[in-house]
Amino acid sequence: MKGFLLDENLPRKLVPALQAEGHDVESVYTLRMQGLENGELYEFARDSFDWITPPVLNPYTRMAVEMCPARGVLRVVGYELQRGKLLPGPATLPCEVNAERLPA
Repeated sequence: MKGFLLDENLPRKLVPALQAEGHDVESVYTLRMQGLENGELYEFARDSFDWITPPVLNPYTRMAVEMCPARGVLRVVGYELQRGKLLPGPATLPCEVNAERLPA
């Protein structure tokens, strides 16, 4: 999925409001995924950093971070500005750290 995925704790009317501003937005309601545990939503969206678009992506972006406190997961990807480009692109593969795998 590319864009934003809004959880069910956000107002439904936020989807059309963000879409009217030009954002690619879906919600758990529009995807008929309401009631899923946070972990299941995370599994659905975890393989994608497609939400990194302007204005989040700008000439100064060097890293993007996602976290899921419910699952104890932190994901990071590095960005680098290439010569001749206006916006940076991914420079590393996503790195995932899972708190369950860390020593106590």
